[in-house]
Amino acid sequence: MNDPRDPFYEFSKDGAGDFTPTETPRTYEIYPERPPESTIGGGGGGGGGYTAVSPFDFYLNSDDEELKFHPGTINQVIPSNIFATLALAASGTEYVVLNVNTSSGRITSANITIDSSAPGSPGILQGGPPTSFKVLLGIIVNLVGYKTIGAHSITATPVEAYRSDQATPVFGHSPYDIYYTWVIGPELA
Repeated sequence: MNDPRDPFYEFSKDGAGDFTPTETPRTYEIYPERPPESTIGGGGGGGGGYTAVSPFDFYLNSDDEELKFHPGTINQVIPSNIFATLALAASGTEYVVLNVNTSSGRITSANITIDSSAPGSPGILQGGPPTSFKVLLGIIVNLVGYKTIGAHSITATPVEAYRSDQATPVFGHSPYDIYYTWVIGPELA
């Protein structure tokens, strides 16, 4: 017997109290206005019209030199311009970058930009993690896109990078100078 909670079937109750399908299974397209070929990232096509999408998948319109995104988060913070359309150059290499701002070891804001150079590592700072860093989401080469992150939203965790002995420790305080950085990875459920 089919489950009446299955979203891919419509059901009607027959005389015996069983649920039976009233029509053939329906298929759903996440973005019917965008063909699967334009999706960078995700799981590709197949499944009768269903296109799998992942956080931060981007959609490249090479005719108009534009880039759009499927929503994603970093530590549950949505980038301020996630639904914006970003302009691309007609040729050359560009980098899709998530710019992240922090305060007291927490993500406070993020936005996506197109940069001409790849971002470096988050850096190391004494006394607390850096207050901003960048995450490379993808690379565009001559209007061909390559996603550089997995099929998850992003987690950034402040961690101690290393510590060194203080030259003159103060009584009641840590005898070390402690340096912090950010570890960036996939968001795991």
